Amino acid sequence: MYAERLDVFGESFLLVADDEGIIYLGIEHVFDKYQLSKQLEKPQRTKFERIQRYKKYVLDYLEGESNAIDLPISSVGKGTEFQEKVWQGLLTIPYGQTISYGEFAERLGCPTSVRAVATAVGKNPLLFIRPCHRVIRSSGELGEYAGGRELKKRLIALEKTN
Repeated sequence: MYAERLDVFGESFLLVADDEGIIYLGIEHVFDKYQLSKQLEKPQRTKFERIQRYKKYVLDYLEGESNAIDLPISSVGKGTEFQEKVWQGLLTIPYGQTISYGEFAERLGCPTSVRAVATAVGKNPLLFIRPCHRVIRSSGELGEYAGGRELKKRLIALEKTN
């Protein structure tokens, strides 16, 4: 397993990968809170060609040079069947667009499970790759985000301008 730090608008992020693909992309100090961190040893901060390439894809997205981060995802740290369904659904939300939690739950075929969908969205361990920042409250408010509300606001603005 390999890890690399990224500076994302002044916040320290951690990118963790293995030989299969990406395991985690999020705020560094939050890594231990994810259930998957219990299954893994602490990542070694090793320079590795593959993770450097992954880092470049992420930075290209954050700089507006790419509208998606299409990277392989490791089977390590998979969520429940329901979480995986929600996380796959995130990939269908177009770049530059937002959707309410209710509309997203309906799209997934779970119109009465809005809270469960929102909880699964919040447990997404692959920020930016699975664009959970595109899901907002029905009132138009941003709502919560694992990377912080300010980062969610910046990502939505970045996507709307590109």
